[in-house]
Amino acid sequence: MILLWPSDTTKMNDLAVVEKTEMQTWFCQCLASPDRYGLTSKQIAEKCGIGVTTVYNWIHTPEISDKIKELRADRIKSELAKVDDVLLKKAMTGDVKAIKLIYERWDDYIHKSQALSLNQMINLPIAITQSDGTK
Repeated sequence: MILLWPSDTTKMNDLAVVEKTEMQTWFCQCLASPDRYGLTSKQIAEKCGIGVTTVYNWIHTPEISDKIKELRADRIKSELAKVDDVLLKKAMTGDVKAIKLIYERWDDYIHKSQALSLNQMINLPIAITQSDGTK
């Protein structure tokens, strides 16, 4: 859902019906958008009736930062099926990078940096327990 600003000429200070939380929701949606609705930080600040410094402070506020990340993740999730289709088509043409990426996205794929080498496995301590419980 995109919350559009009520008017391009209306600033937050002049708009009593739009509460701070609604403005912050718009702010988060704007910053989560890949192109930030085509706005610079200064323009976003002007639309919200706040200073540019406040824009940067809000970005670093945990609640707002988390909301921006959540909105970005939702957008990516909604487009992931299309990305997977394109990736699969590239892999089917023999694109090695695409093939590797498909394998890496499998749930049970273990990257070689996470896998134990043969030497590491040989040197693992093994605890042997007798049938009577002694070691």
